[in-house]
Amino acid sequence: MNVWHNYPFVRIVVPFIIGIFFSIGCDVFIPIWIFIVLLFIGFSLTYIAKFRTYKLRNLYGLFLFLLFFIGGNDLASVKLIKPAFPSQQLTKAITVYIVEPPEETEKCTKLVVRTVNVYASDSCYRLKTKALLYLQKDSLSKSLLLGDEILILSAFDTLSPPMNPHAFNYKRYLKFKQILYQSYIRSDQWSLISRGRGNKLKLWANGFRTYLLETLQKYEFEAEHLGVASAILLGYDQILDPETRDEFSDAGAMHVLCVSGLHVGIIYLIFASLLSFLKKYKKGDLIKGMLLLLVIWLYAFITGLSPSVMRASTMLSFIIIGEGIHRKASVYNSLAASAFLLLLIDPLMLMEVGFQLSYSAVLGIVSIYPILRRRLYVKSKIAQKIRDILIVSLAAQLGTFPLAIYYFHQFPLYFLLTNLVVVSFAGILIYVGFSFFALSAVPYLNSFLAYVLKKCVDFLCYYVAFVESLPSASLEKLVLSIPSVIMLSLLIVAVFRAILLKSKQWFFVASILVFLLLGLFTLRNYKIENTHAILFYNAGNGIAMDFISSGKNMLLVDSVLQLDEKRIGFIAGNQWIYAGVNEPSIEMINNELVQSMDLFKYKSVIRFRGETIMLFDGKVSNLFLSKNPSIDYVFITSNSKLSMNEIDSLYHPKQIIINANNSFYLQKKWKAEASEYNIPIWFIREEGACMKAID
Repeated sequence: MNVWHNYPFVRIVVPFIIGIFFSIGCDVFIPIWIFIVLLFIGFSLTYIAKFRTYKLRNLYGLFLFLLFFIGGNDLASVKLIKPAFPSQQLTKAITVYIVEPPEETEKCTKLVVRTVNVYASDSCYRLKTKALLYLQKDSLSKSLLLGDEILILSAFDTLSPPMNPHAFNYKRYLKFKQILYQSYIRSDQWSLISRGRGNKLKLWANGFRTYLLETLQKYEFEAEHLGVASAILLGYDQILDPETRDEFSDAGAMHVLCVSGLHVGIIYLIFASLLSFLKKYKKGDLIKGMLLLLVIWLYAFITGLSPSVMRASTMLSFIIIGEGIHRKASVYNSLAASAFLLLLIDPLMLMEVGFQLSYSAVLGIVSIYPILRRRLYVKSKIAQKIRDILIVSLAAQLGTFPLAIYYFHQFPLYFLLTNLVVVSFAGILIYVGFSFFALSAVPYLNSFLAYVLKKCVDFLCYYVAFVESLPSASLEKLVLSIPSVIMLSLLIVAVFRAILLKSKQWFFVASILVFLLLGLFTLRNYKIENTHAILFYNAGNGIAMDFISSGKNMLLVDSVLQLDEKRIGFIAGNQWIYAGVNEPSIEMINNELVQSMDLFKYKSVIRFRGETIMLFDGKVSNLFLSKNPSIDYVFITSNSKLSMNEIDSLYHPKQIIINANNSFYLQKKWKAEASEYNIPIWFIREEGACMKAID
């Protein structure tokens, strides 16, 4: 029996997604003419009588798969095309307009812009691409708004890849948002041309959200609580402090601060309950569906039409439409239809973490919640509400936790305890918050509602801080590979099917997946135990050398990094996670004697598992040089005045590593000398961290 006819959009979206992944992961573009030929053949076969038979249904299925596979590949490939930008030498000026609300940082104003015209020395180019600009902070840059058009008297730079192993790939992240360039602009390098350019609906939505934010700011919220209120109600998280973000993340409540599916779902449930009386009337379900669509898209408008809210609203809209017209379509088919529409508009959205987590959470809920709700019967209405919140939280967490571990390397242990209160209270907070906005012009009542809203936010922050303070609030430094994510997701499905359906087949599948996962985890532990490496990190104006052996390490840093734990974590934190280093050790590089594991350092000489490194900085005089052919690597920092000829004649090293804190002049000089003497040399500033695997 063929059950796939109930899921037409699932059959479409699966090959479409595979085609997008194929384009992104393999960087292969399938010519568009193949798509056109297949489309023509498919339509032709439907008009030939002898091909319209049940026996050839698999042939049509294959054509359908290939058609949407190639369609996904072509759409993604077109989006990934990098426009031909004139060289920096030719570029004289660029006109751009702001496409996302400006963000103020400590030292600059951050803008995402779309180019209009590029003025070169020979002509004018009309290009459409996005760029990230950092404007020198002043009163004029702080007054910029969404839709402002500005003239830039500067060229754009290409984005740099990550300079340390396993560091967050910001270039790749921006690439999938089609942001391909960046630039720092001084105050004298730009001027405002006009206002109000771009999508008018988005401009109105952003203006209305700004008005609501200003209404909120009139009342004396504490700084951190104002950030929480604006994030939950309006999706504006720019004033949210990092400590509060960390508390919500560790407690498993970060989804409350990101206006997305949870908030849209709460709005839907509130108004679905209020409009339930319409079922009594003829076509009441249709009217109810139309009103619910109006409400959720009005909410999307109020929150500035952010991508996450529009994604959630689109997802829910397909489900509402199906219910409103009494179609017994599967919820999986509705989800697939919404995903197909979103990816048709922007196929690169597939690579956004928010997109993946949203659909994983919803799939977890629709797969697990109905089954557990039927099995866990309770009589009390209050107990039913608690049961429903816990089941939804568990289902969403099970749906997302493999991806969450893959991206964020942590898992909140008290997520059920957190969501039992937080999800319920988020609904109350949203209800009170929008009542406050609606009645903000009414004297006394507005002050009363503002007071209630403050107390709600106070309680929410207090409760999250309480959960975060509990022992072992979250498991950290967790690592999953892509195969592990896939297998763990399949294991969750298999275990639930085996238990709930009492199926031996699913139990067998779950057992196989458990053994495969154990094999992957054993392989990872084996790699950790047999990993021995020296890393010369790109630490900017600092020095950071790491010696890793069997899940332990010794990091040598200079005074620039000594007291900056946050910066050290940014440089080496992800590398430690993947190398299995749970308790990193750090020492000052200027300590005369350092001895740990297989590492022995005395003055400027370091020995590690049979390899010898000579350190040179700006304080070392040529008088201290002595011939030592046993040196394997030479590490030059802090503008040492050594020449490549001296190093080569004294040591004949395997490689010379030039730290990023050496001057541009010296690095240029050493590069010229290295090419003359044919010496292997690594420039950390240009090439990123240098990693040497040791046997």
